Parts: sequence; structure tokens; C-alpha cells
Amino acid sequence: MAWVEISSLVVAVVAIIGIIVTAQRYNADKRNRIYARLDATKESIVKSVKEDYSRKDICMLKHDQVDKRLEAIEKQTALLPDIAALVKTLVNGKKNLTRRTET
Repeated sequence: MAWVEISSLVVAVVAIIGIIVTAQRYNADKRNRIYARLDATKESIVKSVKEDYSRKDICMLKHDQVDKRLEAIEKQTALLPDIAALVKTLVNGKKNLTRRTET
């Protein structure tokens, strides 16, 4: 083998290794950018959940207070049959709201 063949072989191997190393660095930078964006998105999701989250005991307390208020309204509107029927429907939690019609 002549020096020209050996040097061209060495240059080709170095070029291939250089291309592989460059591609790996480029891809590593892109992966790091993707992970950074995922982390930022995760942080924003966690922040929005913390802002919008309410504890179960607080929700139960609020619902109990609403039920008590609706029962008080039901007692006050007992003389008005249409309103009393609608309030009773709200208190009982039924979804079918039908109004009584007078004929």
C-alpha cells in the first residue's frame, strides 16, 4: 500500500468520525431543548393545578352550606308551588326540571 492510499483511508475515517461526533452534539442540543420545554410545560401545568385545586373537605363544606341554604329557601317558598317544586328539584339533585303548568 502506498502512502497516498493510507492517508486517504485515514482522512476518510477521521471525516466519518467527525461527522458522527458533530451529529451527536447537534442531536444532544436538540434533545436538551426538548427536555427544557417539557420541564417548562410541566411547571406551568403544576402551577395551574395548584391555583385551581381545592381540597375535598372544603368542597364538602361548601356543598353542605349550599344544601342548607336551599333547604331554607324551600321552606320559605312552600306557599309558591312552582318555585317550591324547582327548589325541591335542586335540593334533591334531580336533573329533569319540569315545570308544572296550570290548566
